[in-house]
Amino acid sequence: MSSKARIWAVVAVAVVIGLVADTVLDAKTAGLTMVTGFAGCVLLIIGSKNVVGRVLQRPESYYADVAERTADAAHEVADDG
Repeated sequence: MSSKARIWAVVAVAVVIGLVADTVLDAKTAGLTMVTGFAGCVLLIIGSKNVVGRVLQRPESYYADVAERTADAAHEVADDG
């Protein structure tokens, strides 16, 4: 069993245990708290990936551009000296 399959199995078992426990403890809102909590977590993850990704993500050539600027600056200093 791959690690991805194990993760899904653990998630499935947790969902079943949560649904059974929620149904036994409070039959009026069976599963509602678990569903809303899961949906909230998913929204937080997706939202943070979009917002933080746009702020922190650099173009693929970012480090090459920095190296070029550093090399150019070093040449200018050497030419001045």
